[in-house]
Amino acid sequence: MSSDPCPTPNPSFSFSPELFQVRALATEILADNDIVWFVDYKAIDIAHDDYGIEIEGIPTQELAKQISSTLKPHLQKHIQPCQCSMVEDSAGWRVDFYRHKIIDKGWTCD
Repeated sequence: MSSDPCPTPNPSFSFSPELFQVRALATEILADNDIVWFVDYKAIDIAHDDYGIEIEGIPTQELAKQISSTLKPHLQKHIQPCQCSMVEDSAGWRVDFYRHKIIDKGWTCD
């Protein structure tokens, strides 16, 4: 156990506060397109290290594709270059929009 009460933060972690605005924009765009929080998706998480957002808990692949196509034109202005993928996990489908992450599983949103 470390004796330091305030250990040094992980130097590889990158905090990007502007991603909170991107998450708010995504929430607004989805609502404007009748895609409802807690019905059509469970959460929008921020991925600071990969510079992006993850829309999680989507019940079907068809809805994941709809969310992807709805958000991608808007998010490309804020996350450049914008990589998009869809992944099925234990909570349903997830749509990811990243700048840095290498997409090695799932489907690209193109």
